[in-house]
Amino acid sequence: MAQAECKLLKAENKFQINSNQAKFQTSSSGGWCAEFSGKHSGHHVFDEPLAKALSTFFAGKRVASFGDGPGQYQLLLTKDGKVLSYAAFDGAPFTEQTSENRVKFLDLAIPHFGLEVFDWILSLEVAEHIPEQFEDTFLDNIFRHAREGIVLSWAVPRQGGTGHVNLHLFSFVRDVMAKAGFIHDEAASQQFKNAAILSWLKANTNVFRRIEPFSAWNEVMA
Repeated sequence: MAQAECKLLKAENKFQINSNQAKFQTSSSGGWCAEFSGKHSGHHVFDEPLAKALSTFFAGKRVASFGDGPGQYQLLLTKDGKVLSYAAFDGAPFTEQTSENRVKFLDLAIPHFGLEVFDWILSLEVAEHIPEQFEDTFLDNIFRHAREGIVLSWAVPRQGGTGHVNLHLFSFVRDVMAKAGFIHDEAASQQFKNAAILSWLKANTNVFRRIEPFSAWNEVMA
C-alpha cells in the first residue's frame, strides 16, 4: 500500500518536474519515498560522533532503531562491535531496497505486536515525520518494545526541516514519556548533546529510562 502511494506521487510529480508545485514524496504515514530515502538522496544527514557515543552507551545491549533511514547508524554500531545486537527498522516504503536490506520496513504508524523486545529503542528525528493522528500508535510501539529505555529526538516548533508535520516542545515530550513510565536522564542526554555535531540532534537528543522493571506481562503484551 505504501509503495503504491509513492508510485502515485511519483507519477503526479512527473508532470510538475519543472514546477515549484512538485511535492516532497512521503507515504500517508510519513515514510519517505524511494527518491528521498537513500543514503545519497541528499535528504539524510548522518551524525558520526553521535553514533560513536551511542555505540559506547549501548555496549552489551540489544538495540533496535525505529527509524534508521538508510542504515548508517546500523552500519557504524554493528561495525564497532560493542552492541550485543542491533536491529534496524524504518517506515520508508522502499527502505529495504535503498538500504541494501540492512534496514527492514516497519510502518510505525500502525500497532506492532510480536516483535522482539529490546533493551533499548533508538528513534532519532522520526517522531516529527509521523502525522499527529498516528502519534499515540508510534509512541506505543516504542514503549512496548523497550525493556530498559529509549533514546529519542523530536523536532521542536520552528526548527525547520524536510517532511516535518508533527513538532513538539521538549516539555511535551518529557511529560508524555513520564506518563508512560519513562523518566528523563538528564546526564546521559547531555552526553549525547555534547557529542552530536548536527544542531538539531545537539538540541533534541534525550535519554529516557523505564522507571518500573519490565515485567513478564510486558513481555506477553509486546
